[in-house]
Amino acid sequence: PLDCRDRAAAQRTKLAVSQAPAAAAMAPPEPRSVVAWLDTVKRGYGKRYSKYFDELGVEDEEDVRRMRPARVDELREILAKANVKPVQLDYL
Repeated sequence: PLDCRDRAAAQRTKLAVSQAPAAAAMAPPEPRSVVAWLDTVKRGYGKRYSKYFDELGVEDEEDVRRMRPARVDELREILAKANVKPVQLDYL
């Protein structure tokens, strides 16, 4: 027979297991790759510009969000040297 502590532990385990799928469903989605993210900016940008993000080690949209201003400036310089048009730079 289970004593009170064993029953309470079993209940906690049962509750935790039953809540696991709900917690997984509430987890934020995986960040999109730079290619996928750029394609949401404008179709074709992923293929065209992802290599410049790769140079800086930017792998996904989370990396893009967390870029510091100096790194953004560095990326813009790289893009400008690659003859990216000014209007396209505005999008990126």
